[in-house]
Amino acid sequence: MPLIKRSLSDVQFGLALLLPLIFFVVGLNVYPLGYSIWMSLTNYDISRGTKDFIGFGNYYTVFFKDPYFARALGVTLRFTAEAVIINIALGLGIALLLNEVFRGRGLMRMIALLPWSMSTYAVATLFRYMTSPDVGLLSAAAQYLGLSAGPVTFLTAANAIDWVALAFSWNLAPLGAFFFLANLQVIPEDLYRQAKTDGAGAIRRFRHVTLPYLRYSLLVVLLLVTLFAATETTLIMTFTGGGPGISTHTLTYWVYVQTFQSYAFGYGSALSWILMVIVLSIGIVYFLVLTRRRGG
Repeated sequence: MPLIKRSLSDVQFGLALLLPLIFFVVGLNVYPLGYSIWMSLTNYDISRGTKDFIGFGNYYTVFFKDPYFARALGVTLRFTAEAVIINIALGLGIALLLNEVFRGRGLMRMIALLPWSMSTYAVATLFRYMTSPDVGLLSAAAQYLGLSAGPVTFLTAANAIDWVALAFSWNLAPLGAFFFLANLQVIPEDLYRQAKTDGAGAIRRFRHVTLPYLRYSLLVVLLLVTLFAATETTLIMTFTGGGPGISTHTLTYWVYVQTFQSYAFGYGSALSWILMVIVLSIGIVYFLVLTRRRGG
């Protein structure tokens, strides 16, 4: 190796070391992305093994001929918005609780972390059985308390996506909670004492002392939750299977249906790229807000 290095410049030697990694990254990421773009421009017939180039035909079909796209987009936006609101509320509430000094706080922090340690499949299975009208805990509790004379159906076409958002948030909220908790623990106690001396109540102390310190972690949590929610598939597939009916068909689930059930690989690729653009746009908006506030 020293002989090789002596015959090369430092830049050439560095490139020689990086070359295998570059090929690996290209093969693992760039080639599949490029192939996916090409496939989205074709009418891929798996039965004949042909790929007829149709340009932006798939994209035109998505926006102007697919009646399910607008519905799936609406379900995705509703699910994402609910997930963001619930995650922020749960995460901030948990963080404020764990920031207080009390006996057993360490144990409480461990318990609060448990939902995040569970796999998405386990969370979906837990909520599926919990909301089951026949063997579900909620249905049994409603009957035991005399609130219902028989099994209760909690998952309906009108509220199924709300239950999915609740399950998603229960699983992910601890992540946001520990982001918030990390910021809460660096707030100087002198600021709270000064605020109390000035006669500020709990709400004013939260608004003028706590919230400014949480601003950046809040934006990071918003970004993560939005991106994870907009691309969630496993939870929906396991919890509701896209139902009842098509009430929980998000864009990612619609991509799955088109690609792996209808075998419309070209059309599914086009849907995937549209979803990617939407997610990246959301990410850019959050990033611009974050950097602008940092700069200010």
